[in-house]
Amino acid sequence: MPTHTINTFYNSTQMEADRLGQHVFQLEKVRTEEIISRYLKPSMTIADVGGATGAYSFWLHDMGYARELPFDDENFDLVMLFGPLYHLQEKNDRIKSIAEAKRVLKNNGVLLSATISRYASLFDGFWQGFIDDPAFENILQQDLEDGNHFNPVNHPMYFTDAHFHTQKEIEEEFANAGFSNFKTIAIEGFGWLVPDFMKRWNDKESRNKMLQYIRQTENDPVTIGMSAHVMTIAKKSG
Repeated sequence: MPTHTINTFYNSTQMEADRLGQHVFQLEKVRTEEIISRYLKPSMTIADVGGATGAYSFWLHDMGYARELPFDDENFDLVMLFGPLYHLQEKNDRIKSIAEAKRVLKNNGVLLSATISRYASLFDGFWQGFIDDPAFENILQQDLEDGNHFNPVNHPMYFTDAHFHTQKEIEEEFANAGFSNFKTIAIEGFGWLVPDFMKRWNDKESRNKMLQYIRQTENDPVTIGMSAHVMTIAKKSG
């Protein structure tokens, strides 16, 4: 069967449009907004590049930030690259994407880039029981080998064509794109693997405690490795 291509995947399901309001993905949304908020300043110009259904663009727009986006040199205070780096399977394409984001940043501007962990399928496969499907296990083996994720069986829960990064790859790609000042932190950290997630999430005190420890450990390489999504924060030197 043909690969479940990116366009087909996103056009044929409501999964991405609804995803961030459901189950453990709520943690991804809250943490991503929290990280973005650390870098917001009044009257910033912001580019949301490859932001899928625009979940974060609408949120920023409601706070008075987002706008129609030209791509002149040194035009933006903040660029969000949420999507392209985990859908471009060729390394050179990912480096070009990062370099292009750097080009449109103002001096001292900030790039926020999301990637998916190399081990996301491994954790998700056991967490959701997908590992019992030989077709999924074949997908997982490919993911672990080189990070390039394919879904030849077109199972809607097995995602679409993507690339899952190691921490070393992230560092190499940002350095090759011309950034020297960058760091990587965990978005969900351990939180997406917590048993009875929704019970804990729906209890305010319990949710806040989980978020507290995710923040406390977000810089730890071990926690970064277990996080489903990772955020790289890069600053363009003036």
